[in-house]
Amino acid sequence: MSLSKLKAKAAHSDTTAPLSTDDAMQYDSNDESQTSSTSKSATSRTSAKTLYWIIKKVNPIKRQLVKEIGFGGLLELPLWNSISRIFSTWLLSQVDCIDLAIILDATRRLLFVPQDVNRVFGMPCRHRDVLGPETKISDAAMAYIREQAGITMTKISLIDAEKIVLMDLSEDSTRLQKDSFKMAFVIIAMGHLLSPSTKYDHVNIDFLGALRCTEEIGQYN
Repeated sequence: MSLSKLKAKAAHSDTTAPLSTDDAMQYDSNDESQTSSTSKSATSRTSAKTLYWIIKKVNPIKRQLVKEIGFGGLLELPLWNSISRIFSTWLLSQVDCIDLAIILDATRRLLFVPQDVNRVFGMPCRHRDVLGPETKISDAAMAYIREQAGITMTKISLIDAEKIVLMDLSEDSTRLQKDSFKMAFVIIAMGHLLSPSTKYDHVNIDFLGALRCTEEIGQYN
C-alpha cells in the first residue's frame, strides 16, 4: 500500500477507530525512501512514517499507557515526508561515538548527551542502563517477554508487535493486555525509529531486558 493510499484511508476514517492490521502491515516507508539490502548504498529500515500512521490511530486509553512508560513525546511525532538517506549517512559519519560529539570541522565539535534525545523525542532518560547486567537476556527471559507481549513466535517480530499495538484496548482491558500493549509499543518505536535493524521484520534485542517489568520501563536511559 502506498503512503498516499494510507493517508486517504486515515483521513476518511474515525480518528479513534483502530487502523486495520492489514493496512498498517502493507505500508512500509522503506518502499518509498530507502535502498534495497543488495545495494551498495547505505541501507536503513527506519520507518518514521509507518510509526506516525500507527500512532495517529492510538485511542486515548492507549495514549495514557504510552505516557505511563515515559514515551509520551512520541505521541507528537511529526510526519516526515522525506528523510535524506545521503544526509543521514554523512551525518552519522561525522559522529564521534567515544566523545559523544558531531564533528563540524577541524576545530569545532557539537557535543550531545542522552538528555538531548529526551528533549527531541520525549522518551525516558533516567538512571538505569538498558545494556546493564540486570537486563542481559537469557533464553528464559526472552520467552517471558514474548509471552507477556503476546508474541508467540520464536523471535521478536516487528509485525507481530504492530498487530498488538493495533488491537482494541479499553478501560475494561486486563492488566496483562495493557502490559502487552506497553511492551509492543516500545518494540515498534525502537524497530521503526530509534534502533532499526537492516533485516526485514527483525528487532534488535539489546534493549528487550528493560521490558521485563512494564512499571520500570520509564526508569531506563
